[in-house]
Formats: sequence, structure tokens, C-alpha cells
Amino acid sequence: MNLINSWEDFQQRLNGRKVYIYGGNLEGIGVIRMMANRQATVGGFIDTRSFHQGFLRGYPVTHPAQFTGTPEHAMVIICTKHRESRADAVRFCKQRGFNEGVDFIFNSSLCQYYPTIEVIGVCNLKCITCDMGLEGANRNQKRMSLETFSKVLSKMKQEIPFFNSVALYLWDEPLMHPQIGEIVSLCHENGIATEFSSNLNYNKNLESLIQADPEVLLVTSSGFGKNYEITHTGGDFKKFTDNCRLLRALIDQYHSEVFVKYHYLVYKHNTGEEMENARDFANSLGFQFVPILANIFPGKVHDHVVLGEPLPAEMIEANKYLVYDVYDQIEWAKEQKHKPCPVMKGFPTVRWDGKVMHCCNMTKPYVGQDYLYDSFENLLMMRHESGFCQRCQDHGMHRVFEVNGREEFRMSKLRDRKISTVLQEST
Repeated sequence: MNLINSWEDFQQRLNGRKVYIYGGNLEGIGVIRMMANRQATVGGFIDTRSFHQGFLRGYPVTHPAQFTGTPEHAMVIICTKHRESRADAVRFCKQRGFNEGVDFIFNSSLCQYYPTIEVIGVCNLKCITCDMGLEGANRNQKRMSLETFSKVLSKMKQEIPFFNSVALYLWDEPLMHPQIGEIVSLCHENGIATEFSSNLNYNKNLESLIQADPEVLLVTSSGFGKNYEITHTGGDFKKFTDNCRLLRALIDQYHSEVFVKYHYLVYKHNTGEEMENARDFANSLGFQFVPILANIFPGKVHDHVVLGEPLPAEMIEANKYLVYDVYDQIEWAKEQKHKPCPVMKGFPTVRWDGKVMHCCNMTKPYVGQDYLYDSFENLLMMRHESGFCQRCQDHGMHRVFEVNGREEFRMSKLRDRKISTVLQEST
């Protein structure tokens, strides 16, 4: 990969040309925000999808077939993530005489990391698949102040070249932070795109969030009806659907461009007609429906396999509902241990109290006690020298949460509305 490590290096390659972003996803919007923040001349997006009146976040969107830019006047940054879409983007560039590393590059050539900042350390639910559903998990948790958040964001911007997008959640409910809208606005002022995840069982600060217009909001559902409350433990299905409708109304009221993904967590008991009803509901609101096989969160599975600790009783209960038994998943993951870790670049992960998590997919261990007082280079070194990642990968636990990786064909059927009984027949 042709890495670009400084703004000066990028400017030399750009050589006065306009920047075009291939892919209007989170990273694409982040890159265009970051470029504009640095005063680069931005031409707009290249994307096969249609956007409102042909614009996305104020920039024109051109279909690849209508793009007339040339290497003399344009540089393309490819931000698409899907393997086939990336291959299409590369073909698009090469067919028009763009040379890789000179006239087109990948976002990964600019920014090597996708950080997470946990703005609040508490959740309103106690889902039995999640660490936050364990006894005592939500006690004495607090939130990151806006002042501290600003300092963390500034440090990331200084230390990570071309930092452009951030996840603002871990195992928490971000809507419980009273300054969530101001947090989004601060990110935008610094040329950074934002992603959130919410269970939408809490709406007190939803309006301020949508007013601030984040880029991506993931909403999660474990069923559509009474089954919802089994694994979205402590949740209220009616409250969830009411808040989904409120979200739609607020998006329309404030003309927000937030992209909402409705993540439907697939269990043995919530497929068929129930899942179709959830799909129809999501489509009626203009949300993207994304079925995902549910899983026990990986931290406790790691501790069970690597450290020999017993699985919590809550997660043993949750295992009854999984499409794949957790022990089957463990064995499958061990067979995949030669594959790379998909979240290695999700670093740094800064908790609400400033501590730095070793892994964005786990709640422990820590690699640093205070992000503001430890250099990024030192944090990377400590993570590497701890041996944690190597032990995790030696046992294949970096793949255990990739259960959807073994389900590409079956999950594509879910997306194509062809499966009322597929999951039941194979379990």
C-alpha cells in the first residue's frame, strides 16, 4: 500500500487538482470534510447511488458513467469498503487513465486508523448478549465532558494524519449524553464525520442529535414484537417503534442527511414473518434494513477460551437463542485464526474516563490510563508489546465475532426477501 504520511506529501501529489471522493459512505464524507477543513479544492463525490437533488452534504454527486474528470485536473480518493465495489472503483479509474498512487489513492493510504471515543459509559438496557447486561456493569459510570472531548479530539487530529471519521459509542447509549448535539458539531468543525449506535429506547436528546446532523446512525432491534424484549433485555418494543417514527419525523423536520441503518439481530426465534414485518417497517421509514446474525459480545468469549473463565450466566441464557451455538462459533473461529483481525485498525479506543482500551471489541484490558497524557506512538508500542493481540489471534478469538463471515450466501438471501425458513431448516 502506498502510504501518504503528511499533508505536504499529499499536496505535492495533488498538485493543484480537485479532489473527488469515490463513495458517499461514512469515510467518504469524512474525507471530504477533512479535505475542506484543510482548504483543499473539492470537486464532489462519485457514486452509483442517487442522493437528494444530486447532492450529498452540500457536494455534487456524479454517477461514474457521467464523470468527465481527467488525471490532469482531478485526483480520486476511493473510500468504498466492499471488496467488489472497490474493484469497480479501481477499474473505473484505470479505464480513464488514472494511475494508482498518483492520480487515485485509497482512504487507507491516508488514514490507517478508525478511532472510537466513548462519550458516555452507561446504557439504559441490560441485553443478555452484552457486557453491559452483566451484574454491576452500569454502576458508577459517568460521561466525558465536552471540554475533555474537545481535548481528545484535538490530540487525535494532531497525532493521526488525515483523521477523518470517528465512532462515538462502545457498549453504551450515546443519547443519554446531554451534550450529544454539541459533540457532533465539534467534530464537524474539525472536519470529522461521526457514527453512532442507539437502541432507541431513550429519546431525551434525540432532537439535538438530529439537529447536529451526524453522518451515520445505527439502530438495533432483536425482533419485531414480543420477541424484541428477550434479548434487548429491559427494552420496550413500543417505545422502540415510537422512537423510530420520531427519528423519521425529526430527520424530515431538520432536513437531516443522517444515514440510518436498521440492524436487525437475527436469532432462531425471530425470523420468517417477524423479520419481514421488521423489514417493511424499516423500509416505510426510509431506513436501510440490515439483517445480522446475533452473537454474544466477544470479550467474555475471549476470556472463556484464553483465560479459562466461565461464561456469565446471562450469556449462557442468550446462547439458547443464537443461530449458531457459541461453542460451535469458537471451533469455527479457531479454524479461521490464520486470517487477519478485522478490528486491528480500530484504534485508539478512548473510554469516557480517558482510559485507552486495548481492543474496540472488548471492555478490557486497558493499554493506557489517560489518553491525553500518553503519545499515540507509545500507546501503539504498549499494545504491541503486551502480547494480548497475539494470544487472542493464537486462539482464533479475533474471528469469533465474525459469524456473518460464514453466512455470506445465506445473509444475501435475507436481504433479498427469499428466506422465510432458511435459518430454521439449517439449525
